[in-house]
Amino acid sequence: MPIDAGPVLKSWSAGTEAGWTSSGGDRLSLGGRYTIDRALTTIGTYRHLHFHSGTSIAEIGWDHRSDWRLAVGYRTVGGGTSSPPLERGIEIANGAACREKGVQATFTMQISSLGALANGTIGAKVVRATVAADEPLRGATGTGANHSVSVFLRAGF
Repeated sequence: MPIDAGPVLKSWSAGTEAGWTSSGGDRLSLGGRYTIDRALTTIGTYRHLHFHSGTSIAEIGWDHRSDWRLAVGYRTVGGGTSSPPLERGIEIANGAACREKGVQATFTMQISSLGALANGTIGAKVVRATVAADEPLRGATGTGANHSVSVFLRAGF
């Protein structure tokens, strides 16, 4: 009998950025990034053993003397399969992202006063996106919109 190790997530990302640094240390940049996520399903369907999604983003950013960064961009989340609504709902229940398009703003700030977490970052991301019309869970919000705020902490050791 095989042992279920749970979902296995694999993620690949590629991006590029070009920028201009002022004499005061501020930096304006324009960049793009594409990320592919793939995971095994925990609830199987008869056709798919995994799901995948891709996120592309184009953004403009302002770095203030490496202390904080504000970035605003347009993002598209795609992927998934062209499965019947029930199977697509199972993929979403397994953690697949909903197909959507919209804007996002991200603010990050360096945490340099915490000693061991000298290379840590704290921040927030605001997303305002429209879920694709053919997504089975579009009606869950009543509007087909993704309006979300997330707060995060990243630390390096």
